[in-house]
Formats: sequence, structure tokens, C-alpha cells
Amino acid sequence: MDSIEHVGCVIDTDVVIDFLEGSPYTSSLFRQLLRVGDLAISAVTAIEITAAARPGTEAITRRLLEGLTTVDVTAEIAIRAGELLGSAREHGDDFHVEDAIIASTAATLNVPLVTPYADRYRATGVHIVSGGEAVSR
Repeated sequence: MDSIEHVGCVIDTDVVIDFLEGSPYTSSLFRQLLRVGDLAISAVTAIEITAAARPGTEAITRRLLEGLTTVDVTAEIAIRAGELLGSAREHGDDFHVEDAIIASTAATLNVPLVTPYADRYRATGVHIVSGGEAVSR
């Protein structure tokens, strides 16, 4: 894990995808967020982004990921994610393991989560910053 002391927010996978796809909105959003602190992603996001890289984009994808602070899934993050999943299931919510880990990463670092899917994370209690254009997908 890179140093997390200057992290200003955790970026959801969909926001990173928007950036890699050249979204002008997301590029502007990244510049704004960098004024607040370093941008972090969960190790889960790094896995999802690497797996989804299109042929010919591997190098730029790797450069972007290396420029972000990747937060490892610690025991604290894993336990918190499990609690979120358990709570979601009790309420009949369809919440995925990767979403719980991403939300728990932001909660553990005590920073906002930037996502285009605020409703997906609303019940987690994590501070949400709406961002990205994935809602149009």
C-alpha cells in the first residue's frame, strides 16, 4: 500500500473507467479532487480495472493505476466489508462484495467515496461525492 496520509478520497471503479474512456467531465473531476488530496482506490478497483483493460490500453491503464494510491484490503477493511454485506442482506439489499470492500476502504480512511452510483452506497454510511458519468451506461 502506498502512503495514505494525504489521501483526499477513494475513487469508485466506474469513475476510473470513465477517466480511462476519456470523459471530459471525469478528467475535470480528477483535477478538482487532486486539490483536496491524493486519489486512492481499493485494491479491488485495481483488479477490476486491470481485468477490463482493452487490448492496446494496458500501458496507459498501468500508468494511471500506478499514479493512484492503492489501498490494500486489510483485516479492518475486510471485517467492515463483511458487516456491510451482512447489514445489506438483512435489509434485502443486493450489495456486492467488491462494493462493500470499496465502501469500507473509504470508511476506514475516513474520506469520501467518489461514485456515480450514490444510491448503491447510501446505506453504508460512507460520505458520498457524486461523480463520473457511468450513470448514462
